[in-house]
Amino acid sequence: MIENKTQASLPHNALNPKAVLLIEDEKFLGEAMERKFKASGYRFFNALNAASARGILTREKIDAILLDILLPDENGFSLLKSIKANEETKNIPVIIVTNLSQESDIKQGLSGGAVDYLVKSNIIPSYIVDRVNTLFMDKKGQASSRGSAGV
Repeated sequence: MIENKTQASLPHNALNPKAVLLIEDEKFLGEAMERKFKASGYRFFNALNAASARGILTREKIDAILLDILLPDENGFSLLKSIKANEETKNIPVIIVTNLSQESDIKQGLSGGAVDYLVKSNIIPSYIVDRVNTLFMDKKGQASSRGSAGV
């Protein structure tokens, strides 16, 4: 029998897919990311602003967050700070995905609790999916069944 390596390498199983929250106000990018993540077996949520993101975080079990910094209603650094200060969300890994590329912005994001900082102009959506996949891999490179608290 031939094994489907794409499915076998996914960091979650079909019965319990991991959920990704993208906090991004650019609709085109959000739609592209949604297609990529759903095709990779993830549950996907897109919040166009911080207020919507907070609602999703209250209602859904989210396993990873992709956070833009330039949001219409709140600075992404401020939202990151509140996510990391909240007992319910503090262990969710956050990857900043933004156009801000100044060293001071990168330092602020990483020191604020983000696990990675990606500059949009330097990446494609499939790279972001690959980066999220690595969040859920154990040390041997095998898919992990751990929840976000164990990441």
